Amino acid sequence: MFGMIVSCVFGASMGRETQLTRLDCHFNPRVYQPLGQSSQLFVRNPRHRQRKIEGCKVNEADLGRGKASTVAANLQELNTSVAGSFVDESPDDIVHNNPAFFESFTVILATQMSLRNLVALDVICRQVGIPLVALQSYGLTGTIRLSLTEHTVLDAKPEESDHDLRLSQPWPFNLSTSDDTTVRQVPHVVLLLQAALQWRAKHSGRSPEDHISQKAFKDSIRTSQFTLDEENLREALESVRHVWKPHTVPPNVKKLFERIEVDNLTSSTPNFWFQVAGLRAFLVDSGGIMPLRGDIPDMASATESYIALQRVYREKAAVDAAEVHAHICNFLHGAGKRGETFSLKDTVSFCRNAANLQVNHWITLADEAAWKSDCSKNISCQLAGEDTQSCAALYLILRAVDSFKEKYGRAPGEVAVLPTALLLGAAKDDMAKIDISRLRIILHGILSELGLSKLGLFDDLIVEFVRSGGCELQTVASMVAGIGSQEVIKLVTQQFVPCGKTLVYDAVDSAVLSIM
Repeated sequence: MFGMIVSCVFGASMGRETQLTRLDCHFNPRVYQPLGQSSQLFVRNPRHRQRKIEGCKVNEADLGRGKASTVAANLQELNTSVAGSFVDESPDDIVHNNPAFFESFTVILATQMSLRNLVALDVICRQVGIPLVALQSYGLTGTIRLSLTEHTVLDAKPEESDHDLRLSQPWPFNLSTSDDTTVRQVPHVVLLLQAALQWRAKHSGRSPEDHISQKAFKDSIRTSQFTLDEENLREALESVRHVWKPHTVPPNVKKLFERIEVDNLTSSTPNFWFQVAGLRAFLVDSGGIMPLRGDIPDMASATESYIALQRVYREKAAVDAAEVHAHICNFLHGAGKRGETFSLKDTVSFCRNAANLQVNHWITLADEAAWKSDCSKNISCQLAGEDTQSCAALYLILRAVDSFKEKYGRAPGEVAVLPTALLLGAAKDDMAKIDISRLRIILHGILSELGLSKLGLFDDLIVEFVRSGGCELQTVASMVAGIGSQEVIKLVTQQFVPCGKTLVYDAVDSAVLSIM
């Protein structure tokens, strides 16, 4: 359905041997199994001697092989349509010395990478128009950050949406009732339409516009020839707002019409803007009425009556979609895209979700790193909020940890890279105290840059982050990878709205918050 999805999964390197992280191992099966045909690439990773890789089962024959090659091979056990491969090269070297490497991918996933390298990678990805998804898991905290210049959402799938019954501006169709004995078999939409037509005939074609007339309209239904015991009459009263519900173009759609791309369609313009142009042309012809969705809610009715009503709405929706499609094809031809294949099925889906179209934008990682684009103001406000303070504090200390890694070449409290003499007894405790002091100084500098002075708020967090020693817990990695894989699927399918900010996961309080 979505063609070949080619992605690049990057592990982190900290000036030592590159590691395939738990995030990589948990992320891969979650995102590639549902997407079907996919291709994946891993970077260089060390060989493993243990019996299993984090998040992936291995066999005896896999011992001594590189982690990346093993995980890539095991992907095909989950989905034979997934092809896995790896490259024996450092992520840092590729980012800084071979930016053309990324041009062939659909999406780039970066795990456990430093902010400095992420900023450089973000610049590369934005230049070639490829989404970047950055994941981080540290102790009991995780973050997910998407970054791309622009993303169009074709099917936002809102949690709440009102059916478009079009009773305030109906089109001609014949589906009437006969008498009181058959009223229980008639959909309430038809009862409302009949009452609305009778009202407009008595009021110069106007619908009930104010509270008094709307109350009178409801009373006319209650005092009609039909009894109130019938379920469809009760449904009619509950849905009576559709009789005077105005049909306007949603503000999010109006904003799309104002975009310069709609008025400057060329052969290089993405198809989305041809769809928007076709929708705008349709609205000119229809007098500002959006294309009909074509679906109706469940209601009390005889099966035959319900199916007949459903057919009426679907036929009208098909007519509207055909008109929009004709406008789109005209714009495509006018821009010299005569060879473009744009199916009517795509237009039908586009019209069904036209009211919820969105175009999302993300600030650059460079701006976030430099506290630009209101980042400083936003994090200050969230640090002051009772409900947002904990996750905002975690974000800030993660920024301090990143600076610590850049300065000392290791995570605070990490002992695996220290000399053996420093790993035992009092020497280890003294090293932890030194790291606590170092991390506190770095965090104080960040807070001072933001004009904040709440260092005492971070005392326990500093100790905890040093104690964790840069560990990557299975449960946290699994959660972060699960959320990250969902975000990738949103980007690829253009369904649902992807997260527009940095998402912080706090495993201690089981809390998730979007910040920045």
